[in-house]
Amino acid sequence: MLCPGKPELIRLLESASRSHQSQVVSSFSEEQINWAVRNGLGPLLVWAAREDRLRDTSPLWPLLQGADLTARVISAEHFDALTEIVDACDFAAPLTLLKGISIADQYYPEPHLRPMRDIDLLVRAESVSTVEFALEKLGYVRRSKSGLPPTFFETYHHSMPFMHPRHNVWVEIHDRLFPPATFLGDSDTFSINRVVNEVHVSEFKKRRVGRLSPELQLAYIASHWTRSFSTPGGVVAMLDMIFLLRAAHRSLNWDRLLHWLDGSVSASHVYLILSYLKEYDLVKIEGSIFRKLALSQRSFGKLNLKMLHRVIDRHMLGGKTVDSKRVVELLSVVWGNLLLPSPPWLNLARVLWNLLVPLCVRYQIAKLRI
Repeated sequence: MLCPGKPELIRLLESASRSHQSQVVSSFSEEQINWAVRNGLGPLLVWAAREDRLRDTSPLWPLLQGADLTARVISAEHFDALTEIVDACDFAAPLTLLKGISIADQYYPEPHLRPMRDIDLLVRAESVSTVEFALEKLGYVRRSKSGLPPTFFETYHHSMPFMHPRHNVWVEIHDRLFPPATFLGDSDTFSINRVVNEVHVSEFKKRRVGRLSPELQLAYIASHWTRSFSTPGGVVAMLDMIFLLRAAHRSLNWDRLLHWLDGSVSASHVYLILSYLKEYDLVKIEGSIFRKLALSQRSFGKLNLKMLHRVIDRHMLGGKTVDSKRVVELLSVVWGNLLLPSPPWLNLARVLWNLLVPLCVRYQIAKLRI
């Protein structure tokens, strides 16, 4: 039994953190297993239960095996697609791998354990059209996943996504890490100059590519995670962070990272995810580093941070689907307001205002101010 208040699926993160593969499939409920499969974490459960000799007796084991096999196929398709794209763009500047396609290959014990939705690539602004032309020659076509018009992407941090009709692989070409004219887009932590200096030459399938430095990758994972409240995305981001820190803990330059983060909007994001992982002993960070990180952020007091930790406990790692649209809206309000780069008391006041004051009243007050 888990201790009271401990989230049900923290065991999956513990397996990732300690390389334990002794989870017992029968100790997970049917609801939890179905939730894990729906959210792309079935393969991780299979990996974590390798030493379970009775796993074959579980009526849900075939479901997990199917999820694992599907993930392997999807991962292989994306890796093959990336190989083809890198070869096609060999004449241009090296492509920098972002997000899942980079982390899965670089840090995960098996690439398919990392859910894969698309291929994210970073290129210099002057090379975007060249890379897009190469994608079109490979058979990719422009598609908007969310139905947004082409004009939306003119001021976004990536162009309209590409999709290969036959392989069903999506590709996004970024020229920035975050949208310009946003808190993160304007942040010095993710400025164009910073990113250019933090792209390191690497390899993918014996081909030359770029990857973000571990320090910038860490900040990017945390800040990308906090942009919106997402249950599956939140768990994946925590797994990314665990595997990154396991692989790079000896070489990671904390002093340089802390210098970038000091007083920045990203400091709160990094502090939130690392403080949560540290609460359950999922990452090893020296106390002095953690104290400096706590002092570098401006968004959280003890109450604010505790509220967000409990949201993560219950709604990200609880192993249950949030069916109510209203609950999701309320969670988004709490998440978004507590993470604003404002004093903790003001962020807390915004949460109370948005939760307690009816929308019609806020609208009338806004009209009076106008």
